[in-house]
Amino acid sequence: MKTLSFRKMHGLGNDFMVIDGLSQSVDLKNLPVSRWADRHTGVGFDQLLIILPSKTADFACSIFNADGTEAEQCGNGMRCVARFIHEQALSNKNHFLIETKAGVTEITLDDTTIHVNMGMPCFEPADIPFIADRSRHLYEIPLDDGQPGFAVSVLSMGNPHAILQVASIQTFPVA
Repeated sequence: MKTLSFRKMHGLGNDFMVIDGLSQSVDLKNLPVSRWADRHTGVGFDQLLIILPSKTADFACSIFNADGTEAEQCGNGMRCVARFIHEQALSNKNHFLIETKAGVTEITLDDTTIHVNMGMPCFEPADIPFIADRSRHLYEIPLDDGQPGFAVSVLSMGNPHAILQVASIQTFPVA
């Protein structure tokens, strides 16, 4: 296997392996993503982000989860990709577009901040995807072991999210 250059980056608790697929050849079909993602024997990351050329935007980004499945979008990942593009001088623009499976994401850089316009959230269960008989603000999610379930809000910003509001993160029984 040939050598690939990459950078390890972090954004709000997520960590990423970022590869410049513009200046080096990347075979997207044969990447050992889950091996690379392993935190004991690999690089260790939540997602692999590969910057590629785009016909519809300034750049494209393929996103792979640690298990090797392809993701549609990641806001924290897009911030890391934007910083990588800026630091590697892949673009001298402060405003550019990145194409993902979820569509085109608008990036704006100022002196201290990277702004990612993720678009409008989707709350329609079938489009998230989430199985529900109708759209609601909260959904009761039962637990398999007979314990009381949780009420969650669901939405997609290119990837499905379930949001559980708790009184205190410090005292909530995460286990």
